[in-house]
Amino acid sequence: MIQVLILDRQALARDALGSLLSDARDLCVTDDTQDAGQIAETADPHAVDVVVVDQSTLAEASGAIAQLKRSRPALRTLVLANSADPEVAMAILRTGIDGYVTKNDDRLTLLTAIRRLASGGRYVCPVVGWRIAMSVLHVDAETVIH
Repeated sequence: MIQVLILDRQALARDALGSLLSDARDLCVTDDTQDAGQIAETADPHAVDVVVVDQSTLAEASGAIAQLKRSRPALRTLVLANSADPEVAMAILRTGIDGYVTKNDDRLTLLTAIRRLASGGRYVCPVVGWRIAMSVLHVDAETVIH
């Protein structure tokens, strides 16, 4: 069973995400919180596999996430982002975040990301991955390459 911690300032967003994830038989939301400063204190690092953190909470949560990762190096972090901008995604991924999914992605993409992270991998949603690849190639992301 994949244990998930949700970190988001908005109660409705935490509830909606928890409800969405609860339908998956292999996932369990162990906790949700709005207070990034307390996640390292309140969350049992051995009871969490993946932390799903809202992008707007990320800056204030980075220290707590780093502390959790020190106590459990296998812990994975997934950002639920507002932006599909490749520069924003790359900046976030360079901080040590393991996965990046936008709020425009569907449920299946979110579940795929959580499962991939829980198995030790990394994940970037397809739209952002494409845009990153095109930015590296210095090609417009809307260009079709054959």
